[in-house]
Amino acid sequence: MLRALAVPVARVDVSAARQLPRLLRDGQWSVRARLRGLELIRLCRRRQPDPGLAVDLGTTNVAAFLIDLESGVRLASLGIENPQVAWGADLISRINYAAKNPEAEKN
Repeated sequence: MLRALAVPVARVDVSAARQLPRLLRDGQWSVRARLRGLELIRLCRRRQPDPGLAVDLGTTNVAAFLIDLESGVRLASLGIENPQVAWGADLISRINYAAKNPEAEKN
């Protein structure tokens, strides 16, 4: 299997290896591989969407984006107000609040 890949692979994730026989049969002997460095971490069928998650933890908002890693198309997104805004709109205000309020540590 590793010789069929166009890049060197040092390790294979066990769950990815377990999926290989079924994916090869279902995908007509063609699969897509995802690597993290030199480790094979995921296999999927060629025409199956391969989603990735990007998260932005900002001081006022938290946003998440589900992206198709093959095409770059955004599949879904969600943004919410950062709950820490209750203790200040910026990081310095939150630090000051925590320094002046011993009970803030429990929040």
